[in-house]
Amino acid sequence: DGIRHCPDGDDEKLCDITKCPDVCLCFVYTTVCYNLQSLSQVHQWQLYSVKNLVLHNGSLQLTADDLQLFENVLFMDFSHNSISDICHIMENNNKYLFFSLKALLKLTLSNNQIECLLKECFTGLASLLKLQLDNNTISFIRVRSFSGLLNLQELNLSSNKLHSLQKGIFHDLTSLKRLHLMNNPIKTVDSRIFNEMNLNQVITDDHKICCYGKEIPALICSAKKSFI
Repeated sequence: DGIRHCPDGDDEKLCDITKCPDVCLCFVYTTVCYNLQSLSQVHQWQLYSVKNLVLHNGSLQLTADDLQLFENVLFMDFSHNSISDICHIMENNNKYLFFSLKALLKLTLSNNQIECLLKECFTGLASLLKLQLDNNTISFIRVRSFSGLLNLQELNLSSNKLHSLQKGIFHDLTSLKRLHLMNNPIKTVDSRIFNEMNLNQVITDDHKICCYGKEIPALICSAKKSFI
């Protein structure tokens, strides 16, 4: 009837916890599944009550239509799934991949095969607070890749293949407080990379970032002193 009767404020269709699928483990509002090939396998279970969705060790091919069913999920962990493309737009309806996940607070895409981040890659994630992209093969980040992430507070780009940090790639992250950049083969860094940002902490082992980030309150620099 549109009136919130559930203890967590959800409407009736989200109250009932459905039967846990055989390939998953379910703990109240958390569902953990392994070795899935696509999200369509999860759709049939009608997991309306899930708030924390963890899918590991599969070969997921993500689409905007598949993700749309999980618009009420708050935490998503798609680590270890051989995901390579998260920035495509569906040509038939111009949908960005994450357009429907407006409630999502944390997205984990660690240990996949993501190679680059393109313009407006994360459109739709207006509430996102934490984004985990560590242990991929990201070598290039286009300006405005993070457009729309106005509430993001923590970004992890450690253990990728970033060769350069150009001015403007973090410009849209006005709420960012913590940035992880450990273990990247960075060759060039724009001296204005942190201009107009409100960072509290940067974790890095690159001496160039250590120099340009001296004004950051809690700069954690692991670079050898001889290079600083």
